[in-house]
Formats: sequence, structure tokens, C-alpha cells
Amino acid sequence: MSMRWLVMLAFSCAAANAADVMPRSKLPSTWNECNVFDFTAVGPTSSNRSTIRGAASFSSGDLWIDIRQTSATVKRSGTMIVVAGRELAVRGFRPEPGSEIDALDGPVLFLRMLTAALTTAAPEGPAKVDRRRVIQHTETKTPIRAGTPSAGAEVPPPWSLVGHVEPGPAGVVKLDVELVAKADDPAAPSGKFKLHFTGTLSASDSAPRLSESMSLKGWTLYSLGPRSFRQGSSTILDYGGTQKKERYLTIAELRKAMQVENDPGKPDPKLDLSGFWKESCDQNFGLRIQRSTPEGKYTITFCGPGGCVDDGRQSYITGDKQFQILSIDELKERRGDDWETYRR
Repeated sequence: MSMRWLVMLAFSCAAANAADVMPRSKLPSTWNECNVFDFTAVGPTSSNRSTIRGAASFSSGDLWIDIRQTSATVKRSGTMIVVAGRELAVRGFRPEPGSEIDALDGPVLFLRMLTAALTTAAPEGPAKVDRRRVIQHTETKTPIRAGTPSAGAEVPPPWSLVGHVEPGPAGVVKLDVELVAKADDPAAPSGKFKLHFTGTLSASDSAPRLSESMSLKGWTLYSLGPRSFRQGSSTILDYGGTQKKERYLTIAELRKAMQVENDPGKPDPKLDLSGFWKESCDQNFGLRIQRSTPEGKYTITFCGPGGCVDDGRQSYITGDKQFQILSIDELKERRGDDWETYRR
């Protein structure tokens, strides 16, 4: 999955049914190409239920998700959109402060767990679902792995996927499958973790971007990307959502502001900022800055103990309003309303 949110998963805000609005004449060849989804995930008990409906554009990076979640500790219903992979807007509920991106990670991880399990259990893909097909697969070697820029999930073997898939109208795959694995919680019934998926998957290679005239009144906006915050005497750097103070009337107005904010600056062939940058030398995380040619843009990647996360950031840094170059070995990057200092 791309580390840029919207390459993961376009939509019409007025859609009554995403699959009807964005039909496809034939099914995709792989489960990961399914970018239109409408399913319910239940488990490990019936009180834990998430209904997830939405669609995404591979080309524009726009994403829409309707979510209804209930559990012993959470009751949530609302809509989330991501604009060009960079800005998150939420309506209908207020994400928990400091963990805003968790509201987006949850449904995306459910989707990615489902498509990863289907990829192993039914590797022929959606294109071969020309009739009702029974799935009864037990996997003893390959784990299920799902990830986003800020979260990950893994189901180690042995696990099984049982149920069926069948063709629906307009290039839709209908599914009813249950994922069963060993539970981490010793108190789980029968020692098993169960997740039951029912719903549909389909794909659109011509899904539109979010409507430029769509109103953002009543939406709460967050910028997505690496961020830092103080925790005691330590500085924590992670990937998350930072609430925006600015207000925008429409998607078009937001995109225009994003263009200004994301102006990559101008190349400076005489200055080479390539290297690994940290706030302090004893940290095991920081920014990797690389470019292939003296005139090219730098690729800026957040790296930590678990590896590097490419979120698609590219910039010349020189002249970029998100950076201040203090010296050849010291620069600042904007983090919301603050600036963080990095040293090479």
C-alpha cells in the first residue's frame, strides 16, 4: 500500500451507493485493486461491529469513508474524507485528541486485512468470481499483514478464512467470509479470534475527485503527516493528524491553500541537504532527505526503529515555506503552528 493515503484506496458526495455511482464493466484482477467498498466487520463478539462504506481514487488521492462503529468502549458514526492524501476532514463525531488519525486507521486496516486474507485464500482474484465460490482456506505459513502510514496489524499463522464470494451487479463481488485465528487474549472464547465480514467490493478506474464545490461547513480539518510533541522530557515524533486553525468554505478553497502550502520552492544545485536529520543525536528516528540529481527535488521520509515511511513528500527545501535553512547542517520544519529544528 502506498504511504500516501489516497493512493491506497473518489467518490461522489451525493452517492447513494458508491458501487452504483462508479461502475466498472469487469472485475479487477487483484483484490488490492478494489477501491470501492461497502462491508460490515463483526467480532470478536457481536457487540463489536463496524460498518464501512466508501471509495477512493488511485489518481487524485481523494478518499471518502462513512463509518458506524459500536463496541464496549466506542460508539461512533460519521464521515471522513481525505483530500489529495494530505488533509483529513471529519464530520459527525470528534476524534480523540492526540489520536485523531486512529479514526481513519481503523476502517482502512479492516479493509486491508480483508483484501490481504482474500489474496492468500483466493489468489485468482475478483476477475475469476464468475459464480458463487466457496472459500475454505487454512494458512500455516503466510501471516496477514495490513498497514497505513501510522498503524499496522498482523495475524500470524495458522489462520483460516471460510465462507463464500459471488458476483453481483455492475462488477461487484459480494462476500460473506469469517477470519479465524489464535487469540492473544487467553479469555477469548475457545481461544480464537474471529472477524466476520459481509458486504461488497468493487473497483473504479474512473472514479472522480471530491467535488470542488463541496461545502466544508461543519467539518473539522486536520493536516496529515509526521508530527512531533513533548512527552515529559522526551520529544515524540510520529505520523498523525494535526487540527487546522484555518477555515475553508469549499474543497476548491482548501486545494488552493494546499497548493500554496506545498509549493516545493526552487532548486539550488550548489546546496546539498541529503542525509539523515534528527532533533537530537540520541534519537532513533528522524528525517531521511535524498535526491537523485542536483536539480531534482528531495524526497523527505520519516524513519524510525520499524523502518522508513514514504508519504510522498517531495520538495526543493530552498524556498519551501515549510522549511527554514539555518545552516548547511541545521534546518527547521513547520509542525502545525510550531517549528522543529533538525540537525544532520
